[in-house]
Amino acid sequence: MATPDPTKGDEIDLSGNRLISQPDFTSMLVAQYSYPIAPKIIGTARLEWNHIGFQSFDIANSISQRSYPLFNVRLQANYQQIGIAFWMKNIFNHRYISSIYASGSPFVVLGAPGNYGLTLSLRFQNR
Repeated sequence: MATPDPTKGDEIDLSGNRLISQPDFTSMLVAQYSYPIAPKIIGTARLEWNHIGFQSFDIANSISQRSYPLFNVRLQANYQQIGIAFWMKNIFNHRYISSIYASGSPFVVLGAPGNYGLTLSLRFQNR
């Protein structure tokens, strides 16, 4: 029996296969607490947990990835319209696949590694 060839109009039974790049389950949990540090200065601590479920990256479901968690943290201080924040994303440096282009030889794009930064902000208000 010959292998079906979709380029020639042959049909391939894909019933029961998963949609491409669609995790079976995703969730996010956030804990945030704001408190006065000093007069007119408000501090905020934020912890985020993201869960991305099992997913397949090609129509045949032959390229897939197990579920994985990502953790982010942010510490921020605001004084009137000025803010400064220290943040860390993917703090445990979890390696994961962000996407795959599976036409021909698969081209894999990995997710961002653990990284951190400092953000300065200035908010403008209309009076």
